[in-house]
Amino acid sequence: MKKIVIYQEWGGLGDNLAHTTIPRLCKKYGYECYLSKHNKFRNNETYELLFKDLPLIDEKNDTWRDNTRIYKTTEWNHIRSIQLGYGFTEAPYSYPFINYKPKYIKELKNATLVDLSSIHLFKYNSNILTPENVKRIYNKILELGNIDKIHQLYKNNYTNYKEMIVTDKKYKIDSLFDYCDALYSCKNFITICSGQSNLASTIKNQFHNNTKLNIYTISLQKHLPPINYDSYFFRNTNYIALDNGTLYKATQHKG
Repeated sequence: MKKIVIYQEWGGLGDNLAHTTIPRLCKKYGYECYLSKHNKFRNNETYELLFKDLPLIDEKNDTWRDNTRIYKTTEWNHIRSIQLGYGFTEAPYSYPFINYKPKYIKELKNATLVDLSSIHLFKYNSNILTPENVKRIYNKILELGNIDKIHQLYKNNYTNYKEMIVTDKKYKIDSLFDYCDALYSCKNFITICSGQSNLASTIKNQFHNNTKLNIYTISLQKHLPPINYDSYFFRNTNYIALDNGTLYKATQHKG
């Protein structure tokens, strides 16, 4: 029986989410699926949310990227590239998955949540992601969506991130599971292209019959089609390019 080992070296929430389609494909083809003990996680909650049911193995899979092919179509993104990279001949999934059914929080029914934090983008694009530029696009989003009832997510137990302060009103979360509940329950989510954006797109797709979430993600043109088809781009999400203001409107596509 064929064996596949899930492994990535970066550790972020988005990095790990991107590999959550692999267990499903392994089950479809009858392959053994393992999680490498060397797989990186920035926190244990990510493991619990995504991979806790997979058996661990003391191996790495450093070769999956060697098989990656990129198709320049409107249906393509990095999630699908990874499926080919692991050696599958098809890439049917455009969205990741979580192993958790979020809880509905009634008080967030009409709320807009904001999380303008990021590790990767602020580290490598600080010349563009200035507070002035981010707040300019943020205000544009408020106008586009006629958005009110805004609360900034306050991640009490997360310290390794940078955030932009946009409102005095806070909504406190104490875990990644709390975050899932909040995204599942709120009306609008405004964020930066980072792990939390990928999580929101995942929840909106996976639980589309039960959530009315609208997602507005601030990104960069170089991470969006038609420049980049191998990126974290999800069609159920509104993207606004920080550098030129281009708007990509969400569609009802699911997959």
